[in-house]
Amino acid sequence: MKPVVGEEESRPRASALSSVLRVTLSLLLLVVLLHKFDFSRIAETLLSANKGYMGAALGLYLVGIVICSFRWQVLLGSHDVSVPLRSLTALNFVCNFFNNILPGSISGDVVKMYQLSRYSDRSDVAVSTVLMDRITGFMALFAIAAGAVPFAHELVPWETSVLILIIAVGMWGGMWVFTRGRWWKGLRDRIGLLDRLARTEKVGKVYRAMRTYDRRVTARVLGISLVFDASWIVVRYLIALALGVRLSVWYFLLFIPIISLVTLVPISFSGLGVREGAYVYLFSQVGVEAPTAISMSLAFYGLRLVGGIIGGVIYALGTRTYLGRAEE
Repeated sequence: MKPVVGEEESRPRASALSSVLRVTLSLLLLVVLLHKFDFSRIAETLLSANKGYMGAALGLYLVGIVICSFRWQVLLGSHDVSVPLRSLTALNFVCNFFNNILPGSISGDVVKMYQLSRYSDRSDVAVSTVLMDRITGFMALFAIAAGAVPFAHELVPWETSVLILIIAVGMWGGMWVFTRGRWWKGLRDRIGLLDRLARTEKVGKVYRAMRTYDRRVTARVLGISLVFDASWIVVRYLIALALGVRLSVWYFLLFIPIISLVTLVPISFSGLGVREGAYVYLFSQVGVEAPTAISMSLAFYGLRLVGGIIGGVIYALGTRTYLGRAEE
């Protein structure tokens, strides 16, 4: 069916309006938080951060990007798509750059899909690997949190522990069903929308690419994800130490997965405002003052900005520098 007259023109306008609304919401949330919880104290806390701990956090953050790139390389290898680790690492930095300048926390994923599809000429593989990369990352993140619950449930309200377990079971259960042909077929038969999407041309290609990951590949990717997620949780812990916060690492194992999931909701610019609010809500429950919690969040965002600057430089140098192909 042909689009209604004016429909194509309205889509860019709607997208632009959505972007403006997200940026506006982020700014409003930040202004409210900074005003309510004393901006001067937040600035003072950030400026007094221990440089040694912050340097260690930055180093581990950058190592995490390499680990994430290796996970992506394994997924691509399962489709017989060979891309050097240095190229994927550079592309991840470029995506970090776009995550920092475009609304939403998944803008970089879109860039990854686009750039890799140009490299491999297989858009279904590009999309499926990026999706699987994101999904397994969150599965591992909540596996870490769920594993911490039996040892640290008394440290947090019971609602927090229950929420973590529900999300973890939902994610792992969903993947289990997806990898079991008979179970997944039964679910498709019961939910007509899933079946209709799987039969469309574009979604169908991605769906079939997702179905090709066997248990060995999935297990290997999940193992890498555990290492990656653990490293970035330690990054947050080092930031807390740099800001003078002395809390058990158990709190970070429980809280960071929730904060990461909340930040993924596409209602703000790069998660700003939403992430800071989540930090205040969770860490204030265990005695961290709001200005310090906001400082912890902003300090991590600062590390992301450093990664974004590196990615911006790489992007400015051109596609040839990180994918080995000239701009078309």
